[in-house]
Order: sequence, then C-alpha cells, then structure tokens
Amino acid sequence: MLTRENAKLVVVAALCIGVGLAGPSAAGAVKKGLNADKVDGLHAVKAKTPAAKRKNKLVATDKSGFLPDGIVRQVAKADSAAKADSATKADSAADATKLGGKAPAAYRQQSVSWSAMRTTAATFSGVAWYLADAANDNVNFSVVLPDSYVAGTPVTVEFTVDRSAINPCNVRVIASTFVVSGSRGVQVPSQVNVQGANDSTATVPITGPTTLTAVATPTGATAFQAGDLVNVTLVRSGGDAADVCPPGLVVYGARVSS
Repeated sequence: MLTRENAKLVVVAALCIGVGLAGPSAAGAVKKGLNADKVDGLHAVKAKTPAAKRKNKLVATDKSGFLPDGIVRQVAKADSAAKADSATKADSAADATKLGGKAPAAYRQQSVSWSAMRTTAATFSGVAWYLADAANDNVNFSVVLPDSYVAGTPVTVEFTVDRSAINPCNVRVIASTFVVSGSRGVQVPSQVNVQGANDSTATVPITGPTTLTAVATPTGATAFQAGDLVNVTLVRSGGDAADVCPPGLVVYGARVSS
C-alpha cells in the first residue's frame, strides 16, 4: 500500500535520479546559482567605488555607460612615433599638441622649387638661379597660408643657396615680404629678420650649400591669417662693400613654414 510517507520517498528518489542523469552540467548550474554574486570568481563593485576598494574586482559602468575617471593609469607621453610604445607617462596636456617636441606649425611646410620663382637673373646649369656679383639680382615667389595656419604665427622662409665657385665668400642679401588678404581687403604690415639678425639685411658667409633663413612677423594690429597671400623677395646686394663674393649666389629653392 502506497502511504503518504512512501510517496515522499518516491519523489525524492526520482529527483536524485534526475540530477544524477543530468550529470556535471546540472551540478555546475546549481553551484553557479549559489555564487551569483561573482563572475569567474571575482566580485563586482559600483562605478563610484574608490580605487582602493575596487582592487581585484569587476567595476560596473555608471548610469551613462562610462567607466569612472582613473580606471586606467595615465597614458604614455610620446616624443615621437618610435617612442610611443615604450613611453610611460604623460607630463601635461600641452605635450599632446606636439610631435617630437615641436609645435604643429613646424610641420606646416610648403616647398618652392627654383623654377617656381620669378626673376630676371640667369639660370645656373639649368638647375637653379644665378644671382650675379655687382648687381641687384633677385628672386621672388608667392605662397598662400594654409587653412591650418595659426593666426599671427611668424612665417619662416628657408632658402637653399650655394656659391658658384670653390672658395668660401660673403654675400650681402636683403629679404622682404608683402602680405595681402583678399578676403579681408587689407595689406598686412610685416617685419623680416634675416639669419637671426634684427634686420632685413644681412651678410651671409657661403662655404657650401647653405640654408639662408628669413622670418616674417606681422606688425601692428593686423595679423597674418589663413588664406593670406605672402610674396617673398630675396635680393643679392652685389654692389655692397660687404659683398665680397665674386662668383654668383646660386638659389636652388625655398621651404616655407607657417
């Protein structure tokens, strides 16, 4: 006769048999259910939990779906692409605007070949311009300041020059710029300094291929702006007493950084 107590034993026995037949998966499910406050053995904490209390724990995102500030250590400061993988710290936000320790302006460059320059001078072997001695030969060209130009930044022009003879000698040069803005309808006054001198005129020793540098800076209330047209002129003052270079001054081209 099947009594009430016997019925209970039958039900328990059936459950045990069912779990046994289900194997490890059922047992694992039971275990996981007992440990539902962990993920792979790690406890979870809220986004606002202090760093000291979230060590070795899972951190939940906040109500906006973001992880808290400080969840990752500061990223590396990279002076160059080659160091980006090995750098270990970021000194300041200002460094993020530099590449190789240089400001972006150092990389906004335009190259001007000798053939793109205007002049009445003779050519030198068909590869450069020849600014003769005892004359005021010159070369000039124009560039437009790019959209990336930072208003008011000095414009640097680096001429690649040489002498046409073997012996080193000094030449006297004058550099000037004429800057005009068509969109603003204004001419922008500027001051040019040559070879680091506080003047647009300089005596330059030529001992071989040389970089002759002229820096144009806006003066007055009006600054250079993107889109402005910059006309650059380099004159050799061959008749000046300081110019003691009998051969010609050879101009191969220029590079403009703005």
